[in-house]
Amino acid sequence: MHKMFDSMKNEIGYLLSINDETEKKKLEQKLITQEKLHALGQLVAGVAHEIRNPLTSIKTFIDLLPSKYDRPQFREVLMEHLPVEVNRLNMIVTDLIEYARPRPPNIQSCSANELTSLLAFLQVTMNKNNIEFEQNIESDLTFFIDPQQIRQVLLNLLLNAVQAVEKSSEKKIKIIMEKENGEMGRILIIDTGKGMSQEEINHIFEPFYTSKEKGVGLGLTLSYNLIKENKGDIYVSSIPAQGTKFTVVLPLFIEKKVEATQD
Repeated sequence: MHKMFDSMKNEIGYLLSINDETEKKKLEQKLITQEKLHALGQLVAGVAHEIRNPLTSIKTFIDLLPSKYDRPQFREVLMEHLPVEVNRLNMIVTDLIEYARPRPPNIQSCSANELTSLLAFLQVTMNKNNIEFEQNIESDLTFFIDPQQIRQVLLNLLLNAVQAVEKSSEKKIKIIMEKENGEMGRILIIDTGKGMSQEEINHIFEPFYTSKEKGVGLGLTLSYNLIKENKGDIYVSSIPAQGTKFTVVLPLFIEKKVEATQD
């Protein structure tokens, strides 16, 4: 809405301009879904690997049942390990469903180790591409975030790092989680990839901006929005042909101490 003035600069009314952006919003949502499905596609090898391990254990126990069920020691081992493997399968499926399904933020306490659960799927891709992957995580670090949304952010950033180092002579990716101060923690994702120019850095969070041949340019935009929804921030520094560092700053979980009251 804009004010309107006559030649004597007297206010004489308003000019109201209305644009229907329904179709634009629908298109953006479709492209966001496409970006997420593209990321899921790259995780297929890792998912298959993660699911195969517990399935192999379960199959082994089933094959041994007819010959060893009468042995008490075997039944104890069966009851100890079988539920663990089933729960592991359930966690993998749950993580994938939560990643693919949009939902409102669910802010809660989440340890740094819990936050990296979905990232195990990437290890197969990194091994296949001879990428050295290092994790340095403070054991007592607990964030106050939506775990699924921030897992999605980390997944997007790490997939970008994998693509960035594909043609590098030195292929290294490092993730660091540490306290920044008493209220905030930070996650650093550092790669030795192709890097970015200052011009690219200036635009990387803009919708539909991408330097990839087969990208839609919404991965980092979506990540930026999710970080903001979690009351965090993201910074990037990069040197062409040397590598890139993303820094994600997020609030820590601060346990409130209840003071005892006297009657």
